[in-house]
Amino acid sequence: MSEDKVKITIWPETQSFEVEKGAKLMTALKENGYEINSSCGGCASCSDCIVLIKAGEDNLSAQEFPELKLLGNVFHITKERLSCQTLVLGDVSVDISKHKDKSIKKKFEQKKSGSVVVKKREVVEQETKEKEVAREEKYQKWKSEQGNKGGFKKAKPFFIKDSDE
Repeated sequence: MSEDKVKITIWPETQSFEVEKGAKLMTALKENGYEINSSCGGCASCSDCIVLIKAGEDNLSAQEFPELKLLGNVFHITKERLSCQTLVLGDVSVDISKHKDKSIKKKFEQKKSGSVVVKKREVVEQETKEKEVAREEKYQKWKSEQGNKGGFKKAKPFFIKDSDE
């Protein structure tokens, strides 16, 4: 391995590959066939690209303001970094198992395989009319019940009796 190349090991599979020193972690992972979620396109605004650093945290770039704003400064506790903001400066071991469970492709397949009910416009209009008729009948029934009771009840007047009488 030359001095301008560094090794990234994927945990728990222990597969590894080499990239140029100073490469962005997310770019390096994607270029080597690993799917990393990101909805902001690497702008540090979504936190979807979080990876867990297993080893070699000293071989990563320091956290910049956009990453600190999103994750806070608790890296020493969580060991999580935004892969879109992290530069690889030396050998590192990364856990990306979170991305395999929540891959965009799997989400799309789940949505695609779900049952979707498509109704014709006429059916929807008929159902809407039936609901309106039922609602009107319910209102008329309520109105007639209120009519039998004399509408809303009014407060009864009360009188104070003089205790002297």
